[in-house]
Formats: sequence, C-alpha cells, structure tokens
Amino acid sequence: MWTQVYYETGNVTECTTFNRTANISNANLTNAIATGVGSVTGRVRVQDSCYPGVGCSFTNDPVVSGLTLGMMRTPPASPPAM
Repeated sequence: MWTQVYYETGNVTECTTFNRTANISNANLTNAIATGVGSVTGRVRVQDSCYPGVGCSFTNDPVVSGLTLGMMRTPPASPPAM
C-alpha cells in the first residue's frame, strides 16, 4: 500500500535546485510502521518530459539528492497555570 504525500507539476526551469518538504501525518506514519511490522519503505519518483538521457541542458536526467526522512516530535503541552 502506497500513500502519496507530495505531488508537484509544472516546473519548466532548467539547471536549478528546488528544496521541497513533505509532511507525513502521524496517522499515516503510524499505519506504515504497523503495516511494515516496524519497518517503513518509501519511494520517490521524479520525471521530466524529455527523452531518457536528455534533461538539464541536454546533459542529464533529473536528480534527487539529500533525501531525508526525519521525525519531528511535538513536545507535550504545559500544564495549565494555577
């Protein structure tokens, strides 16, 4: 079972870097961990409209680098003031 967490289309800029962040909900991540029995598998698909081998100024296809799966924990709420 795959859940899409980010989708983007329409970029026509060549030879540039885009930084992107996608947030995975706690429910989706918890479900993935439970389904994978403690293991999570992800995938990334990057596609351009050029022929294979032709991309940024005809030198390469799109590249994904620095892909990180991080976890942010929300600190517990402070008790109400008395």
